[in-house]
Amino acid sequence: MLKKLVNCLKNSTEMEKAIIISIIIGLVITLILIIETKEGRFSSIYIYPDSYTNYPEGSTTSFIYGVKSYELEKTSYDLEIFLNNKLIDSKHFELEPGEIHEGNETFEISGISYPAKVKLVLKSPYSTYETHYWLKDVKMLYNPVETPVTIPYLVPTPEPTIIPIPTPIAVYIPTVIPIMIDIRRGFSPQNVSIKIGDSIIWVNNDMIETKFTIVNQEGLFTKMLDYEKRFEYSFNKSGKYTFYLKENPKIRGTVDVE
Repeated sequence: MLKKLVNCLKNSTEMEKAIIISIIIGLVITLILIIETKEGRFSSIYIYPDSYTNYPEGSTTSFIYGVKSYELEKTSYDLEIFLNNKLIDSKHFELEPGEIHEGNETFEISGISYPAKVKLVLKSPYSTYETHYWLKDVKMLYNPVETPVTIPYLVPTPEPTIIPIPTPIAVYIPTVIPIMIDIRRGFSPQNVSIKIGDSIIWVNNDMIETKFTIVNQEGLFTKMLDYEKRFEYSFNKSGKYTFYLKENPKIRGTVDVE
């Protein structure tokens, strides 16, 4: 349309040229306002990493989620919660600009096949957002240790024979702690304390699908993560380790291994 208006300028009177120029200026201003309005509105949905476990031991799982509105006016939302492809729950609510809605969700997981995906889908009139976490079989965390019991050969004797009972051996189950990565919130949680043998899983949970490169300051690893990908590392020596994003070194976190 702008091209046609420009062509009309060549064969127009001064008054017609003034009218056409006014129309062009109006179209340009309208286009700029549309672009600025679109860029200025968005929402975010998140799950608190400390509120859930990837390895549930009971028949239920629970988590705390949050939704924050960065829209320009009061906005209606529809939230759907899925276990794999099965709809578990749905909610509807409205938020003012800058307002936060949080909730605690608990539901049955008995009889499911692992791994299973818990997915939250947030729909507004302008866009759709998604976040999720995985459920895994707690048996995957460790291999059971079987202690052999040896019964000595017994020689008949009038004296009573005492068979020693093996002393139970304590088995340490390593812990796996997830750290979510988001360009706005950074690492969540930012600082964690674990024991020797525990693992950290860094998860790229950025809502605008950004690639991140995680760098360990002590030189243990440098790992690039695509959107929704994860990286697991086990710490076998005590100490305090610092990690940061290569793309934004100000986003930093620490792991304290005892």
